Amino acid sequence: MNFTDFMERHRTSLLFVAVALTLAGVFAGINLPVSLFPVVSFPRIRVVIDSSSMPSQQMLVEVTEPLEAVARAVPGATDVESKTSRGSAEIFVDFPWGSNMRQALQSVDTAFAQKLPDLPVGTVYDALQMSPTAIAPFVSYALLSDKESPSKLRQLAQYRIAPLLTGIPGVKKVGVLGGNTPEVQVHIASATLQAYGLSVDAVAKAISQTNSLNAVGRIQDNSLLFLTIENSSFKDIQSVKDVMLRTSQGNIVRLGDIASIEMGSVPKQLLVNDNGHPAVTFDVYQQDKANSVTLQHEVQHQLDTFMKGQPKSIRLYKWYDQTELVNSSIKAVEEAILIGIVFAACVIFGFLRNWRATAVAMLAVPMSVLVTCVVLKILGMTFNIMTLGGIAASIGLLIDDAIVMIEQIARRAAVPGLAEPKRTVLAAAREFLAPLTGSSLATIVMFIPLAFLSGVSGAFFK
Repeated sequence: MNFTDFMERHRTSLLFVAVALTLAGVFAGINLPVSLFPVVSFPRIRVVIDSSSMPSQQMLVEVTEPLEAVARAVPGATDVESKTSRGSAEIFVDFPWGSNMRQALQSVDTAFAQKLPDLPVGTVYDALQMSPTAIAPFVSYALLSDKESPSKLRQLAQYRIAPLLTGIPGVKKVGVLGGNTPEVQVHIASATLQAYGLSVDAVAKAISQTNSLNAVGRIQDNSLLFLTIENSSFKDIQSVKDVMLRTSQGNIVRLGDIASIEMGSVPKQLLVNDNGHPAVTFDVYQQDKANSVTLQHEVQHQLDTFMKGQPKSIRLYKWYDQTELVNSSIKAVEEAILIGIVFAACVIFGFLRNWRATAVAMLAVPMSVLVTCVVLKILGMTFNIMTLGGIAASIGLLIDDAIVMIEQIARRAAVPGLAEPKRTVLAAAREFLAPLTGSSLATIVMFIPLAFLSGVSGAFFK
């Protein structure tokens, strides 16, 4: 059975398959996630370490270098880099491309957790995998007020807005910057410490042990079971002043008698201003494969609802929106499809004067794009600047092939004395199938080397 006989015998089935793929493409296109970048798993783990306000040199010796040694011992780690500043450090652990990064993240987290008890008291860390969604937020907002204090704005963002947004499906985390973080500050002179035979570590340990919340046990009363806790956490500054210290001579001294205690704020390492006025910003990060466009709409809806219950003096505005670039890319593809359909219709109808042939060319472009959506859905890909750019670039090639094929069919059908129209159409299509396939492959071959690129560029093209 040759190509012509196969197409003629199965024309009903082929038409059904084409319609089914088109409908599946509509469903896939509606449900495909939309994001700025492809879903790429970078082989790098970023660990952020915080150790209060420890001097950078001490931070390097007591925190960064021990954790670097731990990171180098993680199985599969190829390179370890670090940055250290006052009270904080960043450690980057690299792995080979193609590594199981979920397993690598667990290995790094486990290794650091085992080392944490050996580090200075108060040291904490956060390990996360590097990816486009983890590097940059997809939308950012700012809180401003002429009446409310920076401390209240930060508390509003950190304890009200951040939990609200992280509860939205698809939101990975919310980062808050700016404002003042309130804290209780204890000022004690070194001469006073020496006089009582105390050290800064001893005072800090006493404060930490006093400010605690511990489970004591349980009390059973017939069929009832009561869980009991001991809550000695600080309620106010007076509670801090009442902390008892044991001197080197064995005497008991009250912290408020030897130290000055007052409310203050955590020293700032970053200052956030908006047009010269103090502001608090919060960045919203999305999860991998989340639809950034619909997610941004949901975030905006939640914020609009939340701000209705806040004082009018607090203003919220969006200063960064990644989805604007995504929407512009989608609009560019839509314009390319529309322009391609119009130009193809004008060319074909101008030369052939045949509405049926023109309709075929006009349907070829959207149907091909919808079938592409099915392929993207099967491969687990998303609408992003790479896939949308590829679709936009291929529309011109598709329209060119459609015009050539339709013109060939029309030319063969116009020759008198040939076989019935159906077989003439199939024969004309078979005659030009190989040349058109070859010309299209010649264009595609130019992009094949991009699939063998390494690094970030290769990951994006792959």
